[in-house]
Amino acid sequence: LLDANAHKITNSVHVQGIAADVRVKGMTAAELYEIAQASGFTGIGVDPYRQYIHVDVRQAPPARWAYAKDGDWIHWSDDVLKGGTAA
Repeated sequence: LLDANAHKITNSVHVQGIAADVRVKGMTAAELYEIAQASGFTGIGVDPYRQYIHVDVRQAPPARWAYAKDGDWIHWSDDVLKGGTAA
């Protein structure tokens, strides 16, 4: 797995095999979030701009976050699911 600058990523939950990024044609990121939440994923990141979510089964306490329009990580806010911006 490589980052945007083609540097090898070694500490990613994707590399550990416990994460996936999910996009389903015809579903919004908010709809995917609700399914992931109900399914018990402990890590859920929402990208309302590209309509996908990241899910993982981390051992740490549950985590929720969102992605900004430029793809950077931003703090979680329930407004993300309503089409608003995160705090």
